[in-house]
Amino acid sequence: MARATVTPAGFRARQTVWVLLVITDLILALRFIFYAAGAHDTGFAHAMFVLGSALDAPFRGIFNVTEHTAGHPLQWADLLAIAIYSVAAWIVARLITIAATPPARSGP
Repeated sequence: MARATVTPAGFRARQTVWVLLVITDLILALRFIFYAAGAHDTGFAHAMFVLGSALDAPFRGIFNVTEHTAGHPLQWADLLAIAIYSVAAWIVARLITIAATPPARSGP
């Protein structure tokens, strides 16, 4: 007889949080790299610039944009956004785990 696999409560919700974080971080990381490398604002790079701009908007202005030796900007707001969104996703995933865990039984 085959054993049924039991998925822990809240597993899919936590999985969704982590997938969304990976997508968000990937967009922001690509935007940072494309700006630093001096990528042209066309095609795929343009999409990353637009999406990343919306994602890093709350953090823009906290750090100055610096230019490296080739004259391309280093968008520090992108890296700050990656860090903040990662911590926020971890907190949300922990809250889901706490909310989805049934209380321990006490007594006989």
